[in-house]
Amino acid sequence: MAHMMEVPIVIVNVQRVGPGTGMPTMPAQGDVFQTRYGSHGDYFPIVFYPNSVGELYEYTIHAFNAAEESESPVILLSDGYISHLYETISISKDFKISERLRAPLGSSNRHFTGLSHKGSEPKTADPYAYRKLINHLLAKSRDVSVKYNFYEYIENRNARTLLITYGALSRAAYSFKKSFSLYRPIRMFPVVEDIKNIAGKYENIVVMEMNCGQYVNEIERMLHRSVEFVPIIGGKIDLYEIEAILNAYVNLYT
Repeated sequence: MAHMMEVPIVIVNVQRVGPGTGMPTMPAQGDVFQTRYGSHGDYFPIVFYPNSVGELYEYTIHAFNAAEESESPVILLSDGYISHLYETISISKDFKISERLRAPLGSSNRHFTGLSHKGSEPKTADPYAYRKLINHLLAKSRDVSVKYNFYEYIENRNARTLLITYGALSRAAYSFKKSFSLYRPIRMFPVVEDIKNIAGKYENIVVMEMNCGQYVNEIERMLHRSVEFVPIIGGKIDLYEIEAILNAYVNLYT
């Protein structure tokens, strides 16, 4: 409804092991699909996933700005590890705050509806009005998202494999930068187009995430190539265990 009504809001999702109540105190990354495909109909969310306390501060500001600029919901993902961290941060940036585009409620007569509409008038049987509306929503998301083209890329010129991780798991992946090149999406959706050029440099692509395979599907769809997948599930992040798993999936040192 918020997408259809063009409501600028920020939704924070701190992920734990599920489904259901699952493991209430243990972290996971099981809601990635939900952010992009969790509703009916076509909608075009902007989604950020920081990996530190400092980044949570920074990307919360970006999330509110992107929501105002796109007049749509923006989702800020985190996980149990990141959101329970205590870290000292240095705020060295001057953040610009986007102004609200819409007039405050009460300043004019407006009709808000979750129905397909033209202006404030519901249009529930007009395919042409709907096509114009949905293209408008898509264009707004696309045009705003390119201003927030955030990712981290750590190149290892000797590596033949690119390891893709995000959130808490990406912090563990830093330990393997001598063996891999590392790519961390921060703007999870829309998927950053730069991954195409980056991935083209490598013989192998490995996605490691704390679920049974969610973002790996987005990477494969974007790259049009086979991608290896390493699941780290159950809320445990252990460097020795991860190294053993990686060696089982790819020939890391050859």
